[in-house]
Amino acid sequence: MNSTDGEDGPGDASRPDESVEPGDVLSAFQSIHDVTTNSALSFEEKIDRLLTIGVDATGLPYGFLSRITVDERGKESGVQQIYRSQGDHERLQPGESAPLSKAYCRKTIQSDSLLTIQNAVDDGWEGDPAYETFDLGSYIGGRVDVDDELYGTFCFAATEPRERAFSEAERTLVQVLAKWASYELEQERAKRGIEAQRDGLARAQDELRQVIDLVPDLLFAKNREGRYLLANEATANAYGKTIDEIEGSTEDELLPERSESEDFREDDIAVIESGEPKFIPAEELTTADGETRILDTTKIPFEVAGSGEDAVLGYARDVTELKEYERELETQRDNLEVLSQVVRHDIRNDLQLVLAYGEMLQSQVEGDGAQYVDQVLAAARDAVDITTTAREVADVVLQSGVDQHPKRLRHVIEEAVDNVRESNRSGLVTVDGPIPEVAVRADDMLESVFRNLLKNAIIHNDKTVPEVEVGAAVDDDTAVVRVADNGPGIPEDRKETIFEEGEMGLDSDGTGLGLYLVDTLVDRYDGDVYVEDNDPVGSVFVVELSIAE
Repeated sequence: MNSTDGEDGPGDASRPDESVEPGDVLSAFQSIHDVTTNSALSFEEKIDRLLTIGVDATGLPYGFLSRITVDERGKESGVQQIYRSQGDHERLQPGESAPLSKAYCRKTIQSDSLLTIQNAVDDGWEGDPAYETFDLGSYIGGRVDVDDELYGTFCFAATEPRERAFSEAERTLVQVLAKWASYELEQERAKRGIEAQRDGLARAQDELRQVIDLVPDLLFAKNREGRYLLANEATANAYGKTIDEIEGSTEDELLPERSESEDFREDDIAVIESGEPKFIPAEELTTADGETRILDTTKIPFEVAGSGEDAVLGYARDVTELKEYERELETQRDNLEVLSQVVRHDIRNDLQLVLAYGEMLQSQVEGDGAQYVDQVLAAARDAVDITTTAREVADVVLQSGVDQHPKRLRHVIEEAVDNVRESNRSGLVTVDGPIPEVAVRADDMLESVFRNLLKNAIIHNDKTVPEVEVGAAVDDDTAVVRVADNGPGIPEDRKETIFEEGEMGLDSDGTGLGLYLVDTLVDRYDGDVYVEDNDPVGSVFVVELSIAE
């Protein structure tokens, strides 16, 4: 028998026929060189031509490159699939597959060298599943590895046995083809890996471009020379250019105002030289249509990937409308301040004059006239209260910030109770038990919260003698103050809205500012205020404030 399975095959006892003329094989090596060095050919085209060269050189009509997948269950378990082939054998066409256990290649992949079969029947393959499946009488094939892992085999075969053994030249030829296939497959895998990375990078760049173009603010990057490396659509629109026109251009080439270009350039260099980010508020940019926009810009230093070039990354938010709105608010604030001054001084002074003259008339007017004087005095006192509340609301609105600090709860409540007792002698205000000696987080307007709640409980009371009771307790880290009255109560559907601006009490012609002020202040202190039903009648206003640490 003349079958060789690596170095241990039974065919080693028969020497190859050294008298075979190697000229055709030697010319095949030259053809292999011409094919493999032809960069114009694709990988598949090279395989097809080399298979043809091998078929011609060995005289075997079938040549194929297979792809083999081996199961972990055993070295002969898996699948052989034909990748490329030459010849008309129906089982050796591209895409055809067979169990590895029924393929000659199961022995090829176990060999360190080649598997050669001169005569399948004489060499013991008769009855083998491979012989029954493929009916090959002769075969020569080598293992193909890619990155030190099994890929498949490079083989040539015929249905008829060979009359002579495979020569050393033929064996060398097949080994070279198998090695070349290994090398080319490795290169192809690397090439495809690079292409996949390139495609992935291109997709990532496209996705990044979509993201930055969706950002409504200006995004850009410039190098030390002031040349744009990156610009999004918002930046391009500001200059009246396309992105392609922006990228690669300098600030000088884009900006109509040279002074702006110089300012931007100075900031860029400062960021690059210092290596520190810089925030530039309210800088002006003259757009392509001559409009001046106000930008809040942040610039960050960075190095360009790959080159290490110094550059600056910028993010500019257009705050033109915001600045205009702020100016409008400032004007309104100034107007409100003037109104507050009028309420605080002029109107209040006139009301105090009305009260002074009214009190003088009380002792001089008798009979029915005294009743009218009392009504004038009552109306004047109400007006004074309204100006006080209005002034406090204005103070709250005009405050730009909240300076919270600990306020002694007991002192504030006692001050509010004394104030209301003095100005509302018709009502009865009592304190239920001692007020806890704790400090809460608030500011100097806290007394206004409790004063307005007490006044509201008396003014909107339908009893002959309005009764108001104040109590306080501590619950964990919260102080809870309850202001209870014996009035008509508040319907369920109005308990949520009663604190809204302009919401007046029941059967009242008041301004509704008192409870609105209470809610505004308590919210500012991060507290809570709400109303409950009193037992048996009336309402309970509950204020919860955080205890100061």
